[in-house]
Amino acid sequence: MPNVLVESVLTLWGRRAPEKSLGGVVVAGLALVVMPALWFAKLLSILRYVVQGGPDGTAAGEIQSKLDIPGSTLSHHLDRLASAGLLTPRREGTFIYYRAEYDELKTLTDYLWEDCCKRGKGCC
Repeated sequence: MPNVLVESVLTLWGRRAPEKSLGGVVVAGLALVVMPALWFAKLLSILRYVVQGGPDGTAAGEIQSKLDIPGSTLSHHLDRLASAGLLTPRREGTFIYYRAEYDELKTLTDYLWEDCCKRGKGCC
């Protein structure tokens, strides 16, 4: 997994990136950082909604109204996701649109599936 993605995920949760990786694979402790991010319901719902919005992005106001999230909370989560490199903001007049960084998200999900079923007898 690229170090950029590791740094992005750790930035998302306010932690420093690890100094070392093992053959490009992040030490197992990263899972303790990544998994809570995946389970955090509001953050995940924001990310999913923006991913569904396509390459043009989704306006912050639309995200707020559809997901019923207070503006300050939404702003905080969007900033975190953008700082992690998973979303990119774009200003158009008074609107801010957020676009999913599909390559980064694919890298993350590929990493999660990379070792699927390797200890078992079948493949997922």
